[in-house]
Amino acid sequence: QTESGLAEVLAERIAELDKLGSPTLAFQASGIEGIKVRITAKAVDEAAAEAVLAEEEARLRDMLGPIIFGTDDETMESVVVDALREKGLTLAVAEGVTGGIAGTRLALVPGADAVLRGTVVSPLDGSPPLGLPKPEPTPEAASAMAAAVRETLGADIGLATTGIFERGHPSGEKPGTVYLGLAKNGGAESRRVRLPGDRERVRQYAVISVLDFLRQQL
Repeated sequence: QTESGLAEVLAERIAELDKLGSPTLAFQASGIEGIKVRITAKAVDEAAAEAVLAEEEARLRDMLGPIIFGTDDETMESVVVDALREKGLTLAVAEGVTGGIAGTRLALVPGADAVLRGTVVSPLDGSPPLGLPKPEPTPEAASAMAAAVRETLGADIGLATTGIFERGHPSGEKPGTVYLGLAKNGGAESRRVRLPGDRERVRQYAVISVLDFLRQQL
């Protein structure tokens, strides 16, 4: 969701709050991490302000639904790790496009050692380790990579990323096309996303995208 798109969804509510004066809503772009919606309330005391904030947060959650992934200092990876721990599930990741960034971010979350079985970095231009499928830029390859890393590392869930950085790829797809794979008990599936920016930005956006793919499944 873009900032302008978010503002459009909330336009009517923002207009209502402008008339009331409190609470107020403001948007803060956080780059690759997403967009923060800040709620500010004025009240006679702290307890009253907290009540206003809680009521407005509940309203926004109803309006925005599952695109909200966290509050305060939560990150996409901390939300995913917490959800896995709560459900008693383990995770393994095969990284083509993301080049190890997803595993690093997950590993830095306190308590991640209880759920993260490991990550495998699969170079886009070479043979992947551990006998995993080559990270071809196709939805089938993303699903196969997720299933293979799940089985190889003995995890409940497997995640995978693969895609295209260079122009003129034989597939005809444009740079920034990324395939996300997810495997769990019962099968594997994939999702195609188009991500903006240079190689580094595509990698970072791909991390957020594949973790959000998992978050929505959880």
